[in-house]
Amino acid sequence: MPCDQSGHVALDDLPDRLRNAYFCARALVGQWHYLYSTSAC
Repeated sequence: MPCDQSGHVALDDLPDRLRNAYFCARALVGQWHYLYSTSAC
């Protein structure tokens, strides 16, 4: 998952399918997963 220096995922660089999958996964798992995935970059 590409991300910038601050650890944010570069959604504009993702193909549509990956971007949609990212949002679906984020919605399913919730805010904890989002915080964990950004810190894991």
